[in-house]
This record gives sequence, C-alpha cells and structure tokens, in this order.
Amino acid sequence: MGAAESHTAKKQVNVDEAKEFFSAKLVVGGDDKPETLLPISYWKEASEDEEATATFAYYCAEPGVKFQVKCSLLRPPPDGVSYGARVYVDRGEPDTVYTSAAVEGDAEDGVDTSVPDHYFWFGPGETEYVVRGFFADTESSWPFQFGSAAAARRSLGSHNVDEDEPEPKRARSSVSSADVRLAKEIGCVRVQFCKVVKWMKPLRHAATPRRASLPGSAAELCDRKGARVVAKAGTATVKDQEAATVEKEAVLSEKILHECRVFFNDFGGYRAQATMGAAMLEPLTFRGLPLSALRQPDVRRRCIETFLRALQRDGSEKAAQTRLSGWGFGLARASTRGATEDTDNAKVAVKRVAKFACEILSPAAAKIVCAGSTDADEALYQTFAGLTDKERFADLESHTTALGEYLVNRPDLYEVTATKSKGWLSKGTEYSVSFAELVIE
Repeated sequence: MGAAESHTAKKQVNVDEAKEFFSAKLVVGGDDKPETLLPISYWKEASEDEEATATFAYYCAEPGVKFQVKCSLLRPPPDGVSYGARVYVDRGEPDTVYTSAAVEGDAEDGVDTSVPDHYFWFGPGETEYVVRGFFADTESSWPFQFGSAAAARRSLGSHNVDEDEPEPKRARSSVSSADVRLAKEIGCVRVQFCKVVKWMKPLRHAATPRRASLPGSAAELCDRKGARVVAKAGTATVKDQEAATVEKEAVLSEKILHECRVFFNDFGGYRAQATMGAAMLEPLTFRGLPLSALRQPDVRRRCIETFLRALQRDGSEKAAQTRLSGWGFGLARASTRGATEDTDNAKVAVKRVAKFACEILSPAAAKIVCAGSTDADEALYQTFAGLTDKERFADLESHTTALGEYLVNRPDLYEVTATKSKGWLSKGTEYSVSFAELVIE
C-alpha cells in the first residue's frame, strides 16, 4: 500500500466517492443479499498530463468470503458514446497511474503491459455492471473469493504440476525484483475504464480459472510484508445476469480515462504493514472494519479516542465525518487532522461521543464500541443498506450509559466530569469527557 512512486502521478485529496463518474466498489453477500463494503481508505491521483486518473480504495477482507466488484457510471453517457473496461486481477503495478493499455512486452512509461482477465462494456442506457469473478466464457464466471496469499503458490488452472510436490526453498537474500513485484500486485482488482472505439461480430471465448500464482519466495515476502489475501476462483461457474446474447462486441480504446483500484487485505495484514495505526486517525476508517476487528480491545479504544479527538478538533459531527486523506497508506498529506498538536483538550459530552458512534458505525458496530458487546453474531461486516435514523439511534441511551462506565473505569486515560442537566424537562446528570492530562510537579 504505497504512494505512487512513478513520476507520472501527482496526489489529489478531498475526494468525494459519491461524485466520481467511474466507480468500482467491493460487494459481499452474493446476488441474493449484496452488501457494499465501505473502504478504510480512499484517494485519487492523476497522470502528469491529467489525461488519466485513478482512485485507490482499500477494503478489509475476511478470508473465505465470496465477493464481487460493482462497476458504475454516475450517469448515462451521451448519445453516440459508449464505455467499457478491462479487468485485471492481481496483475500490474498498483502504484502507477497508467495512461494507455498495450499488449504485454516492453513499453514506455505509463503504458500498461499487463494481461487483463477480461473486459466488458455498458449497453445502451446502462450505468452498472457487476464483475462476479474470473472470466470463464461469454455467459459465466468463476466467482471471486478471498483466498490466502501464502497458499497461492500454484495456478489453479495448471494440470502439469504435482500439487503435493513442495516448492524449492531459497534463502531470503535470494528474493528477486520479480518476487517483490509479485508481492505488490496481489490483493487488487483493477477496473480500467475506456471508450468503445468500434463494434465487431461477437467472438466465443473460454478460459481456465486463475488465481494469483506466487513462487515460494514471493509468498514468503508477502507474508512478511503483510499481503495476506488474494482473489481466489470458485470451484463452479456462475451465470452472469448481464451476459445476455449480444449482436455485437465492443472494441475498447487503448487510451485510459480512469482506473479504479480495489485493494483488499485482512485486518492482520494491514497491521503487519504498519499502516493501520495511522489510518485509524480518521473516523471513517472504522466504518470499513469488520466486526471481528472492532471486538479487539485495543481497536475499540482507538476508535473511541479517534471519535473524541475528532469532536474536540472539528467541533461538529459533519466536519469529523469528512474523509480528507488515505492516512498511513504511504501518503504524505498536508493536513492538520490527526496531528499530535491538537487544539484544546475540550470537554465533550459522553452522549455526543455515543451519538457520533451511532452516526459513523453500523448498529452492531456501535454496540461493540460503546458497550463492548460480545454477542455471538454471525455477521462479519457492518451493514448500512436501508438503515434509518430510528434504527441508528435506537440504543443511544443505553450506549451512552455503557460508554460512560467504560470511560470512568479508565481514569488514567480519560477525565470524566459530571454536570447537572439544564432545562425544565431535564433529569439526572450529564457527563463530559476529555483526555487525562499528566501533571509533573
């Protein structure tokens, strides 16, 4: 998860995901109950000539879960214009903003020479297409599933090797530049949007299911670097709902308009990369974490501290919910957010912190953070689809009480102050919290 190292890219910040014309989002749950995940980090970059752009979205994955990539246009294209996209799975340099695509081989800077898994196009009036997996044929896919990078040492489609035969071991010092490149490529689906330049007679295609195939040294490097998840192919094909019989097939331009980079790794992998600590300075990072991560005591504490600092610093919930950058993902952002020199250590009402948790997180996640819930919930991810304000704040009072107890029981970290409620209709006592200050005499 590094910043762009190529001279062809420059950084951009303050990106609103909802306003991007081209988008690609990670979806779990299958066709019967799809749930669009929220990224833990998101930003945008452009090529030097600003002719091509790329967005970078990092998601927290749970190994073994099936996933899809939902590709969308913000609005239908004008008459006479059609768009399509090439799909790359665990292929290509994720740090470079490519300007054009080419066949594999030597190429100039900014030209993508990787081999795509397949490509698709939007039909007349269409603004959405779901990439369900690796290309199988014109009507079906091998479904995506989060798999183990350490186990991805063979090509799933290879029948010429003995799967029981161990990989030859090499010394760590013998890790080559090719191994490093392979380690950087995995855990990413790239959707490369282009214009349709012409149409041709449909062709029949077939392919063997693939997954990231890593030699032993690359797999070892991935483990040390914290890259633990790859895109794995399912064992049976599924029919693509959009793959109806067509009379013509699109030919895509080599010129790239925009590329969506969808990265995925498990929470432990991100932590091994030493990037998650800085990323957790942003409140919105916690929206993308699975419930299992939020149940970890130190993550729960970091979540509460980040919410408290955001409310102290920004003064309003709306300002604290604005995503400013991809904290900790190799980026040097010019921002005062998350700096150690915070402004006044102001008192914040405990109820306000609990309310902020309800606004930022799903109800299940807010319960974990405020009340330390250990319910045996089968859900893996936070769910936001169709969520109403009534559902968000249904347990606000109980969350406030539980959060207050949590804070009071940690006087070395937090200073809790009781204040009498004001107003004719107010009852009981309200509590405010700030960070405990160490005084050395």
